[in-house]
Amino acid sequence: MKFYISLACNDPRNGNQTGYVDAIQVRPAGDIESLMQLVGGRLSLRMFRSANSKKPREIKIGHILLRIHSYSTWVGNWCWDEASADTDQVARLLAYLQRRGWTCEQGESTLYEKWERKEIITAADLDERAESEVAP
Repeated sequence: MKFYISLACNDPRNGNQTGYVDAIQVRPAGDIESLMQLVGGRLSLRMFRSANSKKPREIKIGHILLRIHSYSTWVGNWCWDEASADTDQVARLLAYLQRRGWTCEQGESTLYEKWERKEIITAADLDERAESEVAP
């Protein structure tokens, strides 16, 4: 399943990318509501492009490198950028943020409770919650 990772990485005064991320939201494709909203210590953000394209193919948040499908700037407002990625990449990111001491400010109840108990949120957990949220 595809997910969107929203990144608070742009200067609120002018919309220019800062090179850092302070907050992250995760939502499944096809849904406008976030499954999780996370905040924590400022982490570096870098993009890596393929040799044949100007589009980013990977992003590095802190020390973790994630494969992505797409990257968009100024999503929602000029403070946020957004990347799309497969569920396994999102699960890796969440585990990394959890180890770094990030806080879940808001989340779907099952995922929020796992986060608070310091349990790993798996790709299967994300897919299951996304399917229940997107289903009519």
